[in-house]
Amino acid sequence: MPVIEFSNIPEHAKDEFVKCFDLVKISKSEKRFDADKLWLAFPKFAQKKFVRLDLGDTVEEEWDFMSWVDAISSSAIEYQSLEFLSEASGKLNFEQLSWPSGGLEATEELVKVFGGNVRKNDAI
Repeated sequence: MPVIEFSNIPEHAKDEFVKCFDLVKISKSEKRFDADKLWLAFPKFAQKKFVRLDLGDTVEEEWDFMSWVDAISSSAIEYQSLEFLSEASGKLNFEQLSWPSGGLEATEELVKVFGGNVRKNDAI
């Protein structure tokens, strides 16, 4: 099973990271993404890492939120679990349903918007 290993998730972000991962996982498995519900699930500090072009943002960031949602929803990835192995480090487990599966950079971005660093992505 492919794994993205991460580190440096701040203590104040852990619960919200898990909550957002769970929402993405459920949305993906049900093939129903409610972008507004997902947007509201992200805390303000994580929202600032995205651009919402539909809200008139002018900040230059790597991902427009709707492009990120599209990349996640259209990827051939099935999210399995998010595990913390220490205070700030852990792994995100998933299955690639095809190759190429797409969505790997978008999945890494989920770690990054919560302040984490991707240490390893063995799907690449």
